[in-house]
This record gives sequence, C-alpha cells and structure tokens, in this order.
Amino acid sequence: MSLRDIAASEKETNLIAICSLSILLYDYALTSNLEMTYFWPSHWSIVKFLYLLTRFLPFCQQRVSVATWLITAGFLVGELLLALRTWAVLLRTRRSSVLLISAYVGVLVVPCCICLALFLKSLKFELQDVLPSSVVQGCYNTQESKIIIVAWACFLAFDTSMSYILSLKTNY
Repeated sequence: MSLRDIAASEKETNLIAICSLSILLYDYALTSNLEMTYFWPSHWSIVKFLYLLTRFLPFCQQRVSVATWLITAGFLVGELLLALRTWAVLLRTRRSSVLLISAYVGVLVVPCCICLALFLKSLKFELQDVLPSSVVQGCYNTQESKIIIVAWACFLAFDTSMSYILSLKTNY
C-alpha cells in the first residue's frame, strides 16, 4: 500500500466518521423535544436504563478497546430489549423466561465476549507516516484475528431465533 493510498484511506475514514456523527446529531436534534416530553418525566425502570445506554454510548468512544467494548455493550443492550419484547409477547411465562435468558447468555453474551476479547488481543497497531514529510503519523491496524466473525454469527443466530419465535406467536 502506497503512502498516497494510506492518506486517501484515512481521509475516507474521517469523512465517514464525520457523516456518521452528523446523522447521529441530526437524530438527536429531531427527537430531543419528544424525548424531553415523554421520556425524561417517566419513572426509572430497566427499559429506561437500557434506552439511555443505547442512546448515549456513541459519545463514549476514546480508545479502540474501550470503544469496541462499549459498542458491543450497546449491541447487547439492544438485543436485551429485543429479548424483553419477545418475552412480553410470550405472555411472560417461567418457561419463556428460562428460554430467553439461556439464549441471551449462552448464545449471545458469553460467546461474543470471548470472541471480542480474543479479537482485541490479536490487534496490532503501528505508527506509519501519512505524509512524505514524516511530520504527520497515523496509527494503523496491521494485524487482527478473524474470530470476530463468530461474534457476528452469534448476533445473527440470536436475532433469527427471536424473529422466528415472534413470527410463531403472532401467526405471520
């Protein structure tokens, strides 16, 4: 990879990050009045806590490993909300509680955390010159494990299972 390719890649990455942040801030601007009217006056609950986690986690990214764990936590919170919704549709029985807790922990949380820890341990970064003047350096990923694919497969399996259960219950 040439120096020009590295600089172009970093520029594209920065533009994508700026666009993502712009969309996130636009969403906050559009929905903040509804949030203040309906959400903030409501009583504290687990659902309110989970919502706050998913709503504000994008602003907590500082380092690669911390950001990766926080992003994963946000995904897991979203999946927990899906499981709670599925549980509510399944009439909140003891059997459905055991099934959903087992699926959430066994299929999703534990495997994803193990895969994520192994993935983060495999990451290697190097400082490389971005410009020929060697004044500007960037930190580039030079090595990683493909085990993260297993974590995504776990998310896919869990979401597919929840969708299937909901489709059975709702007769679609």
